[in-house]
Amino acid sequence: MEIRRWLNRAEEVTHGGATAEENDLIKAAADALLKLERAVGLPTPREPTFQERKALQKVERMLGDLAQQKDRGIRTVAPRQRRQLAQAAKQASAWLTVDQRAQVEAWQTAPTESAPVPRAPQRPMPGRSPRIPPAAPPALSSASMRPALLTPPGTSWSTQPG
Repeated sequence: MEIRRWLNRAEEVTHGGATAEENDLIKAAADALLKLERAVGLPTPREPTFQERKALQKVERMLGDLAQQKDRGIRTVAPRQRRQLAQAAKQASAWLTVDQRAQVEAWQTAPTESAPVPRAPQRPMPGRSPRIPPAAPPALSSASMRPALLTPPGTSWSTQPG
């Protein structure tokens, strides 16, 4: 280790005639290096909670899905997807890699899908009346046609023998 080599060299150089202050500095540096090498006084890493693991899996899955969309030429993100990704990334933030954080940030600033803008109803052109479809003819049935077919021309129902 580079630090250990320089510390040993400092001890060699000052061994014959170092001041008390120099000796104290070298001793403090040696103690600090020993603690680092043995990981004394450093917090032990904890395991992620169940929720953090689930959130991390969700972030990984969503980033994979969004990468596939990007490969297919879809470079927008739905507002719902954006909210879900932000929420999962916040919950799993301690466990995200630098690359994952960068990807989440990139998708948070990506354009959002927007719903098509509804069109306003168009008014008729001035000087023209709106087109009104013609009325449908009355429905004819065989029952309504029967008396007309059975009556000879020029006679009426009142003159027919009964």
